Amino acid sequence: MVRVLRRRQSACSNHGGTHQNPLVQGAGPVPEVNNAERQGIDGREPMTTTPNTLTIEALTAEAFRPFGDVIEASDAAHHFTINQGFAERYHDLAQVDTAEGGHTVVSLFKALPRRFPLAITVMERHLLGSQAFVALAPVPFLVVVAPPGDAPGPQGIRCFLAGPGQGVNYARGTWHHPLIALDAPGDFLVIDRAGPACEVDCEEVALAHGALWLVRGR
Repeated sequence: MVRVLRRRQSACSNHGGTHQNPLVQGAGPVPEVNNAERQGIDGREPMTTTPNTLTIEALTAEAFRPFGDVIEASDAAHHFTINQGFAERYHDLAQVDTAEGGHTVVSLFKALPRRFPLAITVMERHLLGSQAFVALAPVPFLVVVAPPGDAPGPQGIRCFLAGPGQGVNYARGTWHHPLIALDAPGDFLVIDRAGPACEVDCEEVALAHGALWLVRGR
């Protein structure tokens, strides 16, 4: 079950996953997880696949294509040498999308690590533009997404591990969970859209409490 929490107006100061709504704090009981069936995001153990526990997948351009772009210095990307041989440019890695009337902004998010098990209780989407996240340190983070369209249910949500050196660009309308940093506070470069304050850009929906969980390996 999902319900619309709010539709936020376009603004530089409060969008892209920093908003916390009191309607979605807390969660239902944590599901029982067999340690032998876990899949850790650090490769130490596998994670269970149960009706209400997300499997963490490797982040690849092909797997993530329905949701946007993977930003990384991959051999598959168009790249060439510049600056008299002292740099390699990996060119045009993501499609930055800003609807008419807005403009592209570059911001920094200072993210705090999440506690696990993590209840997935809210998803959001940006109606007027794309949104990119790139960690400024070589650290992993989690990306929880669902395809554009109707508000997602638990069965339509997927989770990817962005490894060190990887970032993501959510296509316009892609449902996503707010930023999930791991282990320690981290800084993230964010590229998205800003526009007039009267515009409605970000839409949030709530999932039923305890409907979906992320569980880390130990």
